[in-house]
Amino acid sequence: MGSFISLDNVYKTNFYRYEGLYTTTLNAKMSSDCFTKSGRKYLCRYQKGTWDRLPVLYQKCWIMPENNLQLNGYAYEAGLNDFVISDEEDYITKIMIKIDEIS
Repeated sequence: MGSFISLDNVYKTNFYRYEGLYTTTLNAKMSSDCFTKSGRKYLCRYQKGTWDRLPVLYQKCWIMPENNLQLNGYAYEAGLNDFVISDEEDYITKIMIKIDEIS
């Protein structure tokens, strides 16, 4: 389970305006109010430590146009060790953002 935030909010550094939560499912049937993350390529980055460090991680992702890649859609965030840490400095967050090649 994780959260997702629009890239518009990320670019505006509005990190308190998440669009929603997500979870994985094994059931292929979805209701009309659900959507699926596309199977395209995603940029993945990892952050160790408290959530207040996430803006710096996102800024590192903004260099993609120099590599002929464009960020697209939402940023998906997931905590990788929610139940096994005792110190928030050891927390690991994974972010995933869809990338498209610029022609």
